[in-house]
Amino acid sequence: MASLSVSIPPQVYKMLLLTGVGVAGYLLIKKGIHQAKSHAISNQFSSNDKNGMAARFAIRLFQAMFENDFFGLTEDEAAIFQVAKEMKAQNISFGLVAKKYKDKYRRDLLKNIQSALSPQEFDNFQNILTSPLGSIRLHEKLYLKQPTSVFNENFTKAIPLPATAKSIGLLAETVFVGTNSQRFYGFKNGRKKYYIPASKVILKSA
Repeated sequence: MASLSVSIPPQVYKMLLLTGVGVAGYLLIKKGIHQAKSHAISNQFSSNDKNGMAARFAIRLFQAMFENDFFGLTEDEAAIFQVAKEMKAQNISFGLVAKKYKDKYRRDLLKNIQSALSPQEFDNFQNILTSPLGSIRLHEKLYLKQPTSVFNENFTKAIPLPATAKSIGLLAETVFVGTNSQRFYGFKNGRKKYYIPASKVILKSA
């Protein structure tokens, strides 16, 4: 059986090589500029200043989630946990770090961490911090996407919730329920706490 061989003209091969080098160079320069900006921002604050420490923690978390490899395709879970340990040791709240993260990257730190970690890893992250994420006020309001039901604090009773354009409450905590780890948002209405499937609401800054 005759074998089929394909030869690439030298000009095409050279063009492909130059294109690859150019793309790699661009990504490397872009990453270098981004890291330089991150270091510049982190150096604006004294190491003993809570705002400065929170800003640096925010940068390190972003780097662990989005700059762990050349293309930003993998996360460094160990680095994320290490930041959590240092936040606890320095008594830096998650809420303050989340604010610095939002200011710099225009992203939601809680959502990014939940996407980067498995449900079990996310539970471990919460346990490392001084307080569970659920007890940290993130200043985000919940808005319904569609009529649905909310559950009481013990998840023993479902209560129909009609459609409304108004916020149904302020985010109090995030929990994972069941064997499939379905995510629910907890919020308060008066003195009572309710839970709603995360897929049924939109979070907006308060």
